[in-house]
Amino acid sequence: MKSNEFTIARQFAQMKLQCVDLGARAGAPEHLRPFTPYLAIDAFEPDEDADDRGYREMGNTTWFPIGLAAVTGTQPFYLTNQPSGSSLYPPNDVILSQFTRSRYWTVKEILNLQFYSFSDFIRKFDRPLPELIKMDTQGSELDILKSLDDEHWQSLLCVETEVEFEELYLGQPLFRDIDAFMSAKGFKLFDLRTHRAYLMKDDDKDHYLRKYLNMDAAGPDLSAKLLAGDALYIRDFGDGVPDTVEQVLKLMLIYVIYRFYDYAIRLADDAAERGILTTEARLSLIEDIVELAPKPRLTQRAHGLIHKIVVGIRHVYVITRQRLGVPVPQRLYQVGWMLRRWPNQ
Repeated sequence: MKSNEFTIARQFAQMKLQCVDLGARAGAPEHLRPFTPYLAIDAFEPDEDADDRGYREMGNTTWFPIGLAAVTGTQPFYLTNQPSGSSLYPPNDVILSQFTRSRYWTVKEILNLQFYSFSDFIRKFDRPLPELIKMDTQGSELDILKSLDDEHWQSLLCVETEVEFEELYLGQPLFRDIDAFMSAKGFKLFDLRTHRAYLMKDDDKDHYLRKYLNMDAAGPDLSAKLLAGDALYIRDFGDGVPDTVEQVLKLMLIYVIYRFYDYAIRLADDAAERGILTTEARLSLIEDIVELAPKPRLTQRAHGLIHKIVVGIRHVYVITRQRLGVPVPQRLYQVGWMLRRWPNQ
């Protein structure tokens, strides 16, 4: 990255993208860290003993040892053996026991904690309106989003939220509920990162693969059940663009954070066509977006013969190994804004 001083920040040095991280126990997400100088983050964890070192080291962060929920008040909080699995919803042991070891999701203690609705929190603590929200609250994400008053949605440009496709926590909303709600709010689903798992039995991980298929680690030639994931929503401006330079730049920054470089470039073009950006600003922004984007390897270059040959060889390699019953080696790989490994995508 070009010393992190790209045009979006250089021209608007005082501009900060207002971020909220709900479920911040694990620290700042990797995809946000390079952009710390341009973010102002409110980080939350309802457990007062949660470690906030990851955010203290980032700077530009206000830590809140409180939780958000559907309504303001004291509510039971299910603290699990692995704190990252704790939730306002009780774990669904019938489902979780099929895919996750009990040492993770078993309830260790039920705490009665004070929670705030999203908008009550904003008013009580006099916080700026959120522009980017990252959520990982183990099933209560939709409740929290619904607790944000209409007037507080005006500035919101992006929501990155954990979603579940199975009822991992009793009574929790599922992906279809969140997707319908976000669509009604004028947001478009941009990306979906999935978590998949193989069946367990008697707390034995991947039991059926190990016992019957003699597999310690499966590859993408063997399906795994879709359980959960992370959905990325970005406000849909239709054929238009935001009305102000600041909104354009903040939306552009979001596209860059999540590696949608083509959308960032098109936004610069559209904003210049509508007179929101000058021609000089457009050219400078596109130059910096290109500089930030990953550089194509020889095999990735558009219309390259070498690319077609390598893809063909790879295809033959995979098919041959599959026909021989030999697993295809799996490596940690970059997919957009996340590092993944099978069975996650």
